[in-house]
Amino acid sequence: MVNSFTIPYEITDNSKQNELNLRYALNKIGEYIKRKGKTLVIEDLDTSKSKMKNTYKDPKLNKILHSFPYEKYIQITKYTGIKYGFLVKLVSPKYTSIIGLLKYSYKMKLNSHIAASFVIAHRGLGIQEKVPFCYKHLIPKEIRYKHNWSKWNKLNSINKSNIKELKKNDVIVISNSVADHGRILAILDKADVIELNSNVKVQNATIEDIKSNPLNLQFKEIKPEILTSAYENNEGALVAINGNYAIDAGLNPTKDAVILESADESNPYVNIVACKKGHEKDEKIKALVDVLQSDKIKKFITDTYSDGSVIPIE
Repeated sequence: MVNSFTIPYEITDNSKQNELNLRYALNKIGEYIKRKGKTLVIEDLDTSKSKMKNTYKDPKLNKILHSFPYEKYIQITKYTGIKYGFLVKLVSPKYTSIIGLLKYSYKMKLNSHIAASFVIAHRGLGIQEKVPFCYKHLIPKEIRYKHNWSKWNKLNSINKSNIKELKKNDVIVISNSVADHGRILAILDKADVIELNSNVKVQNATIEDIKSNPLNLQFKEIKPEILTSAYENNEGALVAINGNYAIDAGLNPTKDAVILESADESNPYVNIVACKKGHEKDEKIKALVDVLQSDKIKKFITDTYSDGSVIPIE
């Protein structure tokens, strides 16, 4: 990704004002695209009123949501393309959010909306999004050789069946070890449940570093060794359990987890290969790294540790 920026857009409960705001924002986008000589790629959304469901529990928020000029969105966007002389390309919106979340949000430190936009741009270029190796263990054998969208649909259903069920003032049970807090909070931040301060490192993050907590979630801290008991006793809407304790209790992290930590090079908790300074380019060190990162080792880890205790890096 070369660049990203935000164009302010205010949604009010006045549909005419919202249309004017939309035209203004699209003109700003049009000026930028014309200057750069690019194509605009957008989702081919079904903007009929029957498809726009109540997203929020608050009736006032839903009223504002329904005042957005959905029916005219694509029409105005196409007109903007004609006005400024650029191509508007429509692509399917299927699974852009879940692909962005799992492939780019954490890895590139993007919020969920920008990560989804990254997927939309890829789709406009004809780039297919394959499921990362670290999530393939979640794909049932019967769909492993089907179209990629079948696999993303499965991952999307796993993700939606849990995190989306969190309600206001729900209790999240976590380890009382401060060393675990950053790891737990980063997972919740990636899932858009909370938002952490952007200037804090994941390793150092604590509950005090939560910038936004829309559901006013309550965090209950207990000893890590009794987290599985809290899970069995339904002491929280969500229980963050260390992998080793989960496995000892007969749980399978890759199958039973509501949400699972990503395993890629941007994760500060992955295992690393270290050597003495000056030996980084030694043939034996390079050979070791090549072997450890090979598909053969990834398959070995996936087959040997099917309980999810070890996950290969993507």
